[in-house]
Amino acid sequence: MNLAEKINSIFELLSCTNSQIAKSTGIDSSIISKYRTGKRVPGKTSLQFIMFCKGIILYASENKMLDSLRSHCMIPEGQNVEEEIQRYLISDQGYIEKVKHQNNKPYSTSIFSKKFNSIMILLNIQNIRIARAVNVDSSLISRFRSGLRAPARNSNLIKSICVYFIKIAKQNKMEDEMACLTGFLSDEFKDETIIISKFADWFFNKNEPDIMDNFLGGINSFSLNNSPNIIPGELSGINGILSKKESTYHGSDGLREAVVRFLGNAASLKHPNVFKLYSDQNISWLNGDAKFLNTWKVLMISILLNGSTIKIIHNIERTLPEMLSGIEKWLPLYMSGLVEGYYSKQSCDESFTHTLFVNSNKEVVQSCLVQGTEKNGTYYYYTDEKSVQYYENQFDSLLSLSKPLVMVYKRNRINEYNFLLSDISNEKYNCRRFLLSPSVSSMPADLLHKILLENNFTVKETESILEIHETRYSMFKSELEKCQIVDYIVFPEKEDFANHKVKVNLADLFIDRPVYYTEEDFSLHIKSIISYLENRNYNIIPVSSSPYENIQILVKENNVSIVQKTDSPVTCFRFDHPIMCKAINEYIELIGQSIKICSKDELIGFLRKY
Repeated sequence: MNLAEKINSIFELLSCTNSQIAKSTGIDSSIISKYRTGKRVPGKTSLQFIMFCKGIILYASENKMLDSLRSHCMIPEGQNVEEEIQRYLISDQGYIEKVKHQNNKPYSTSIFSKKFNSIMILLNIQNIRIARAVNVDSSLISRFRSGLRAPARNSNLIKSICVYFIKIAKQNKMEDEMACLTGFLSDEFKDETIIISKFADWFFNKNEPDIMDNFLGGINSFSLNNSPNIIPGELSGINGILSKKESTYHGSDGLREAVVRFLGNAASLKHPNVFKLYSDQNISWLNGDAKFLNTWKVLMISILLNGSTIKIIHNIERTLPEMLSGIEKWLPLYMSGLVEGYYSKQSCDESFTHTLFVNSNKEVVQSCLVQGTEKNGTYYYYTDEKSVQYYENQFDSLLSLSKPLVMVYKRNRINEYNFLLSDISNEKYNCRRFLLSPSVSSMPADLLHKILLENNFTVKETESILEIHETRYSMFKSELEKCQIVDYIVFPEKEDFANHKVKVNLADLFIDRPVYYTEEDFSLHIKSIISYLENRNYNIIPVSSSPYENIQILVKENNVSIVQKTDSPVTCFRFDHPIMCKAINEYIELIGQSIKICSKDELIGFLRKY
């Protein structure tokens, strides 16, 4: 067992809570919670850890359970209980347990835990709220979320949990969002007798991917070659729609028809134009009809092929599943570099939803509807100059209050990307990086030079790469003076070197040409990394495998995140939206939850094996 599992086994034995032990120790209960979830590992000699052990002993003594505690921790008679408790918790805490996870997933939290967390985040439910509703201690909910425990599949508890989640979803009119996350139909949530059983099974169904897995998996496997192709005659059925002159459209089907007319007219323009799109209504009108969605994609790509620019403002109050789903559908368009994504910093009106699509100086689709009436609402189509100008000014006003949501960087924007990294490295927020191999920012310049020459880079290419590397190298050292950096790095097996599987991490320099470490070069890089571990602000969490062969991630707490697609062409996606950053940050944190961490000394021992 690791430290967190041992602590939780003691808490179960003593039937105690975090707050009860906190009262006995003087330690904040939130710190104890982090011990129990594995998010924090105390130092062997830290005052907090010593006080924590004292508190466990005091609580056991006051409740006449000291003998049970001795037996549980296998403490011989006559031995100092405090010292033996410390030794029991710390013993066998190897720095890394390299496990080959099913389906190459990098973390061992249960299927239930991941899905339970996704619903809790979606519905914004606190542990204590659901604990009261289903009549359990909040510490049990915490163990569900951390993956240490799960209810029995057919138990009354899992049914009570499902009933509560469905109740909250209905209260907040979030059936569509629940459907998007679980893969059920929205209407299924209306009949509890049917959905509760299916919902309970969903929590334990291993074939259902996590929403962040889905999103990152989509980026990992995306190729411009997979984008929808425009097949001659494929859009012939919309000619009748384009010729219509209606000024009003009704219901979801009417909105789809208005959008086809709007985009179809835009695609037929002979000259590039600017398109401005905003909607805070539920995106089921877009997702709910597969044929329409394909038509939408084809028309959007047609617009971009014309050289037009699209500015889209996303709603800051979208749920995470909605936001990820929306970005996934825009991915082929973002990759073109002609789409600018923003998010509104303004809170939405709780009473009304709004839609505003503008074909600059030509046409507008607009609506303002009471929440919940969108499926039967009226949508207005304007073509007169005065109305179009008015609504375009309205959009521009909202744009001035918005921030970038997705910024895309390719090699042609490497200078802008370097400025971005420089800016965020100067921020004092702590940094997490998930890397497929060690960062070149920690590699000595002479070693990089040697590797480039060995792989037949030209003198000009080598000089250019070393110039960028010098900047990144300085940036890395400077950042360590301001904040903590934790690198989650996939470490290779010995045979991977002979099979040319260990790539030098040149993607961060926008080099998509594959270059592989020799075992000797990797060892030299590791020696350099070990020297950085002397800095208390730097740490490494070794990871045994990655679910994505082409994805790396950088997160600055919940302020900015960068997802990098490392295969050709190397592409970086920058996200500033707080919900997105929080979700990506939590995803990286999950990667390390199953890894046993004790000290830097054991980490260095592990690294020296290379």
